[in-house]
Amino acid sequence: MSIAEMRQVSDELEAMPEYRRLSVIRQFSTSVALFDANARELKNLVTNAEAAAIELWRVENRPKLQALQMELMRFVHNFVASAFTLVDHARRFYSENYKSDARFPDYEERVRHDFGEDPLSQFVQGLRNYVLHKELPDLVTAMSYEQGRDVRHRHYWRLAELKTFDRWNASAKRFLAEAKADIDIGEIIELYTAKVRTFYKWVFERLEEIHADDVKAVEQKRQAGLQAYAAEWPRLLEFELATLQQIRTRPEPLFLSYVERERWQQICDTRQDPEERGIALLRVMGELAPEVLSQEAAVREVFRRYYQSSTERTPSTAGQAD
Repeated sequence: MSIAEMRQVSDELEAMPEYRRLSVIRQFSTSVALFDANARELKNLVTNAEAAAIELWRVENRPKLQALQMELMRFVHNFVASAFTLVDHARRFYSENYKSDARFPDYEERVRHDFGEDPLSQFVQGLRNYVLHKELPDLVTAMSYEQGRDVRHRHYWRLAELKTFDRWNASAKRFLAEAKADIDIGEIIELYTAKVRTFYKWVFERLEEIHADDVKAVEQKRQAGLQAYAAEWPRLLEFELATLQQIRTRPEPLFLSYVERERWQQICDTRQDPEERGIALLRVMGELAPEVLSQEAAVREVFRRYYQSSTERTPSTAGQAD
């Protein structure tokens, strides 16, 4: 298959109305991923601070504790901003693509139940207004210890200070009114993030049902293109492996030309042994082009030589595209 023919297949795929509909979903999923990344960063910071609590509270480490508090405030800002960004993007995504027809009739009721009338959700979304339009609420860090228990390192907002803000809606005010103590940041992150993840797991499962025919049509077209292109893989792979024998560069990205990124990333993340990682990637290629499996020895050699002479041995390093 020539380069011109490959480009034509790609252009035909991208011109399909089914592909365009699925592209809208993929684009929206980046907003979900952005929120999730900010939530994980914030949660990890809180968890790591908990593990290092005793060390952080030593007098000589007071600058480290202050630096932690500043970093925590930055992550809180990113968390609440991305939470509201996701709300706005989700509203527009649904309105522009599903509101006018009956394909997704249960969406609005689920949003109302899970978020619109939920005090916790309205509090987190209200924090965005507090942070962006007033100030970052004062963050308090405290360490406590009870006999027979681990040291506890908490980060919280003072309830009395939060109540002085005059732009909470009724549900957020109810959340604050029912709070029995200052608001623990770690607990808020965990509860709200779990709620968002559960909701979007349901959303994307429903979208898979709604767009099942689109997925089938796009996959058929993609497979047809791959099968035509796969006839060239043995020759191309042989040349690229020979090139890698001459230059020292990470071998994993070579397979991104042949293996779907999600499968590539999953293999790079889960296969600890470099040679076995390379063979797993080769076998995915072999699903469409069995002839490439004859190059197993060359793949093993490329991975062995690179990782024997390199300090970049961790799966996280291996699983990064150049």
